[in-house]
Amino acid sequence: MEARRLLILMCLLILRMLSLRLAVLLQTTRAKWLKEMVLGRRSLLRSLKGRRIKGRRRRRKATRTRRTTMEISLTRRRKHSLEWMT
Repeated sequence: MEARRLLILMCLLILRMLSLRLAVLLQTTRAKWLKEMVLGRRSLLRSLKGRRIKGRRRRRKATRTRRTTMEISLTRRRKHSLEWMT
């Protein structure tokens, strides 16, 4: 039983490492999706998708304050993803 459990854990670790490496290599929506799969957070991906479409339109109209808040949230998200990768 103990050996089997160890084997399963090792497999999971290898899979996780591989998915991480893929995410680093691709850095596309697919990579993000992989990340969400590992984290089990689909809602975050949905919000990212929605924001990308709206962001393009909004950036021209956006007031200065709104733009700064958007930038802050983006940098925060980037920081989180970097923490997750290491």
